[in-house]
Amino acid sequence: VQAYQEAYNQQNAAKLTAQWASDAIYVNPVTGEAAEGKEAIEKLFSEKFADGKQRHLEVEVKSIAFPSADEAIENGVMKVIIDD
Repeated sequence: VQAYQEAYNQQNAAKLTAQWASDAIYVNPVTGEAAEGKEAIEKLFSEKFADGKQRHLEVEVKSIAFPSADEAIENGVMKVIIDD
């Protein structure tokens, strides 16, 4: 979570999406904007970060559950502040 937050706050799309699975699906719950697959997600964030606006992400983890050895489910709140 910390590495994801740092990559987002650095507006580094490659570093941010390095943490996503190759078949991941990103859906913005506010705008409905979506991308499927790591490459598409990186492209989406690259375009978003290229608009010149400063963004700051704050993450608050409420809980993490481990239903299996290779799976984690994290519940929490992500807050994005955009300079405009």
